[in-house]
Amino acid sequence: MKIRRKWNYKYIVIEDSSLENLGVMTDDGSYQYIMYLGCIDLKKVKFLPNPLKVKLEVHEYTFKSGITLDDWKRVEYGKHLLGAYIYTGVFLVLSDGKPIEV
Repeated sequence: MKIRRKWNYKYIVIEDSSLENLGVMTDDGSYQYIMYLGCIDLKKVKFLPNPLKVKLEVHEYTFKSGITLDDWKRVEYGKHLLGAYIYTGVFLVLSDGKPIEV
């Protein structure tokens, strides 16, 4: 799976193995950038050490190659994807193989 986040005027493509930073919404509505650790199934989150539910700053995602614009699914404006934060980074949570919009 690939995700994209906007950085100034361009998109940054983040893959599971890239170890890029991803925006996590804080209580005051700003974003803190934390290392992205990949995807995890909702049923496996309970096995993480003290996971916290977080909102991830993702603009688009795809399960395809991501070569064409049609490959990307846009996250609705004002929405986020559900993440699980642990002390080493953040995971994108999937349910039935799809991201959860919050």
